[in-house]
Amino acid sequence: MKYEMINEELRIASCSLADLTLEQVKHFLGQWEPGSNIGNLILFYEKEDDVIVLNSSNKKYQVWLDIVEAYLIATGEDKEKLQEMMFKYSEDAAKILDNCLNYRACKQDLFRAKQTAIPEKYSGMLWQIWKDTGEKSGAFIALHYAFAYGMMCGKRLERAKKHR
Repeated sequence: MKYEMINEELRIASCSLADLTLEQVKHFLGQWEPGSNIGNLILFYEKEDDVIVLNSSNKKYQVWLDIVEAYLIATGEDKEKLQEMMFKYSEDAAKILDNCLNYRACKQDLFRAKQTAIPEKYSGMLWQIWKDTGEKSGAFIALHYAFAYGMMCGKRLERAKKHR
């Protein structure tokens, strides 16, 4: 579905209730308590397009747009104050924005990880992890061990720097 992009940098878009598909409406109402009205929709996160979509039909659309923009760029104490305010007015909207921010941070870290070459001195250990666990227990366990091994290597590097 195409949305009207409001802020390209923060990936904020809008759409009216009339633009929602029947599947989307069913999905939203299925998560809410019985008897809820789709007109109460404030925003949602479209993961496929990585965009926060505000309901332009909402009476307080402009207020929510300002809040969302501030929330996405806030840090430190400002972020904490905005979180408190958001939880007062809409705990669901706050959770959606936090989930979006977490997903975006993970996505950015994954991009960085993919760009990072693994030094050859670690490849033997990674191969051993795969042989010992991946073939028998599955890829998830092997990934877990590889991640733990990476953390160990990072700690060893930090300790070696401190000793110098």
